[in-house]
Amino acid sequence: MVYDLLDDWNDPQNPEANFGLVRNPSSQSGVLAPKPAFTTMAVLTRQLQNRVFDRRDSVPQGAYSLVFTDASGGALRVMWATAPTARHDQDRRGSDLRIGRRDGLLAGDSFAPTVSARS
Repeated sequence: MVYDLLDDWNDPQNPEANFGLVRNPSSQSGVLAPKPAFTTMAVLTRQLQNRVFDRRDSVPQGAYSLVFTDASGGALRVMWATAPTARHDQDRRGSDLRIGRRDGLLAGDSFAPTVSARS
């Protein structure tokens, strides 16, 4: 569901004007420039094709983890945080949310290619 495809008008100081996934043509760019949410939505749409929502994982406050599965049971986990860092209440050492798997982890965002990491 999309609330607004296009910013209603050009006023960077007014939140009501800026809910769109693309900028209003009257903005400084002068074109229908996609915003980061537009790119994220496009990536998610492709990645979640032929998958259904399965469950929500239990993660620290401020972080979210949703699992989607395909017909063969293969899982794809979509994770994000609503703040620059997310912290587990029991981890007093730092403020980073750490994610890991024994067989490696694929990570990416809407601005960079997916990368592989090993612990």
